Amino acid sequence: MEVRGQYNQTSDLWKVSEQPVTALKDSFSIFLSYLEAAPTDDRVGLVIYTAANSKAIVEHSLTTEFDEVSDTVQHRQAGHYDPYTNIGDGIRYGRDDLEDFGRVGAFKKIVLMTDGLANRPTGVNAAQYTRDQPNSVPTRASRLSRSACASADVNLMQDVADMTGGVHFNIPGGQTGQDTRRSWRRYSAKCR
Repeated sequence: MEVRGQYNQTSDLWKVSEQPVTALKDSFSIFLSYLEAAPTDDRVGLVIYTAANSKAIVEHSLTTEFDEVSDTVQHRQAGHYDPYTNIGDGIRYGRDDLEDFGRVGAFKKIVLMTDGLANRPTGVNAAQYTRDQPNSVPTRASRLSRSACASADVNLMQDVADMTGGVHFNIPGGQTGQDTRRSWRRYSAKCR
């Protein structure tokens, strides 16, 4: 994983139970199950912020095809395109997708899940770049910051949540699926 972690170097690493990426995948599956259970017309998009060009990439624009989005998440590996983390562009690309394809009058929410530290773009303070992005998020958008490993910058995630009126909670890696479900329930209760 450390030597040849990108998909174009070792294409089957998505199959291994590498932490904290597996915890992120599990959390995403649980999150989708909550969306599917609700009798709404919710849509979900997927932005990966480790693109080969050190930016983010919109893997799925807003869609009701949750199975397709889930399949993409399951087939991504740590460092899939690039081993670095451009959280700021992830927020920016997600915001742009909401603005371009979100339904008029719909509550728009960005759920930010991360297992690491902001370390892109190069040439700028990546944490500050991340903090700058919520300034232009629509006022009804909120942010959930989810950290899955001890090395994640939980202070940055809390800052982003505070700036948007969102909720931050930390799910340490190594939790059981049941523990993760309880965390999502607590999050859902806070958002009502």
